[in-house]
Amino acid sequence: KKEPLWQDHIRILIRVIDKFFILNLLKDMKGQTKNDFSRYKRAFSFIRSILTNSGELMAQITEVHNFLNDPTHPNNIILWQLKQ
Repeated sequence: KKEPLWQDHIRILIRVIDKFFILNLLKDMKGQTKNDFSRYKRAFSFIRSILTNSGELMAQITEVHNFLNDPTHPNNIILWQLKQ
């Protein structure tokens, strides 16, 4: 027996809403990662004078910062960075 057409439309609508929800969660995760990294960077600035290899650590921090904030490749940024 064939189901009514409106039930198919509801299933498709549910899938679309689910995809938007997942995209919204991913967007929030990226923001949280940036916030956590900014907090780490501020904490590092307080102990920078104590550490002997602070220059190397700061270079790594800057590299990660540039990775997270690269506006030229917002889509597929991880894959693009891994290929380099």
